[in-house]
Amino acid sequence: MLDMQKPLHTAIASLVIGLLTTVAMTVVPLLRADRGHGAQITQIYRGEWGWYRATDHAFGLDWSNLGLMQTTLTSPLFDGDIPAWAEPPQPPYPKVPYFRVGTLAAGWPLRTVAFRWMVSDPKQRFPIAAEVDDQDTSLGFAAENVLEGSRGGFPHERRILWQGIAVNAAIYAGSAFVTIFVATLLMRVFRSRAGVQSKRTNSLGG
Repeated sequence: MLDMQKPLHTAIASLVIGLLTTVAMTVVPLLRADRGHGAQITQIYRGEWGWYRATDHAFGLDWSNLGLMQTTLTSPLFDGDIPAWAEPPQPPYPKVPYFRVGTLAAGWPLRTVAFRWMVSDPKQRFPIAAEVDDQDTSLGFAAENVLEGSRGGFPHERRILWQGIAVNAAIYAGSAFVTIFVATLLMRVFRSRAGVQSKRTNSLGG
């Protein structure tokens, strides 16, 4: 019974370590975020609506900034592949000159949570208009807003990315399990050798 409990205890400990590490590797990228690598601007289309999209990235972070185009399409079109967490909200949209949707996803190696800002006031400085968001500061500002809300307010929405959590936790838990298992084997080997050496010493002394 004791032999069966040891692998179970190791598995439970590994799972706890995996979950804690998953949380840590979601928070750490936000804490160390400074700047991105410079946003790339493209266009996507969802039905009658087109969006400018600026994207940037850093360790454990992805930034997606969407700006709604003012004119609608005469023929519906679906073009531009983006992660599910970055998809624009469903219509109807506010009838304003500027409607922006900024989303920051955090987590490593997979993203585990997404934070979203939706802005319809042109005086709101964050996120900036997607079609001109080609600098490397928006990602850092977004991370700062998540933690402090000092660059444009805290996120309006938070979305848990369960698939990312499951995969990351499995990776970290598996690594922890192997590490604990190997460490336990090495300790047994060292103890066994120490026991043999002790017996030899006692035998020679006798």
